[in-house]
Amino acid sequence: MTEDQKAISLILDLLQSSKRIPRTRQWIEQECFLAGRRCDLPTLLETMEERKLIESRKDALDIRRYTITPAGREALAEL
Repeated sequence: MTEDQKAISLILDLLQSSKRIPRTRQWIEQECFLAGRRCDLPTLLETMEERKLIESRKDALDIRRYTITPAGREALAEL
């Protein structure tokens, strides 16, 4: 597995375990740091969103929040 694949796996696992609570990029970044994964998170999140593994929405405070999609759950199960 490449470092990006490991980071994608970690992010999908984090979002899956958060019980459908939308998470911010800063929260994901903090969790990746605590897990020892360093990556270009904005680019990685954009790539994951393009591949439909995650989706994002802005809330009322104009903060982008991420959730895992069904395709992301399937990809996590395959890893």
